[in-house]
Amino acid sequence: MVTLNWNVLPAEMKYSVVELLNAKDTAAFAKASREAYHMSVPTMFAVSAGHTVSPHTMLMCIWQDIKLNTFDALRSFVLNVPAAHCRYVRTLQVELSTPGLSATQISGHLYELLSRCVRVEELSLKLAGSLKPTVIPCFERLHHLTKLSITNVAEEETSPL
Repeated sequence: MVTLNWNVLPAEMKYSVVELLNAKDTAAFAKASREAYHMSVPTMFAVSAGHTVSPHTMLMCIWQDIKLNTFDALRSFVLNVPAAHCRYVRTLQVELSTPGLSATQISGHLYELLSRCVRVEELSLKLAGSLKPTVIPCFERLHHLTKLSITNVAEEETSPL
């Protein structure tokens, strides 16, 4: 019987193994070495809705489908997730239905998020009111975007989109 060392396997086989791991095992595998971490990044990336995101929480999640249900979750994501990892985000949902949030604050963090998540395919924004025009240039870089939904969850008369 021939025993193969992990290091002699081709990258394609290693990625195939990583894709079969569940979230907990992927997070554990990512801690084994630098190579293991970099191989795990594409499969590690989802954020629990509405919770503050810490770097440790990032390792315990599956990357790709991101749901940010509070301003704190949006802010924490922008501050804690390395920009390079955002390229793996495919579906992005941002729900900021709390009235009274500053359009400048929301727009600033949303600008940072969208300028990093350039490969997002589906984007859903549920906002209470409008954004600053400074966010508009981000949409020019979203070449993979196939589905866009923008909803005003506030009363249109008092907080128009």
